[in-house]
Amino acid sequence: MAEEFKGQKVLIDGKLHKEHKLEIKEQLEEWDVEVEQKMSTKTGILITGKNADELVIEEAKSFGAKIYSEEAFIALNKAPQYVLNKDAKPLEEKATVKVEN
Repeated sequence: MAEEFKGQKVLIDGKLHKEHKLEIKEQLEEWDVEVEQKMSTKTGILITGKNADELVIEEAKSFGAKIYSEEAFIALNKAPQYVLNKDAKPLEEKATVKVEN
């Protein structure tokens, strides 16, 4: 998820849950993301909390910004990250299993 935020300007709009507020801000700082105070054409990502301004959300959509709810951001941030092994060989198409009685 960090790669998606790299070099982006992020706006947080609405009230965040107390336990999530610090976690989100710390994570954004760790990724060295610029957190904006207001929406701009350069905003790449919007994180919405409770009572987020609908006009800000519509503006973000018109600018092509990605929008995450507070809960979605937390869930994605905690999800395990998988990297595909480009050198992996495909499994054999046919496999047989011998079952003995």
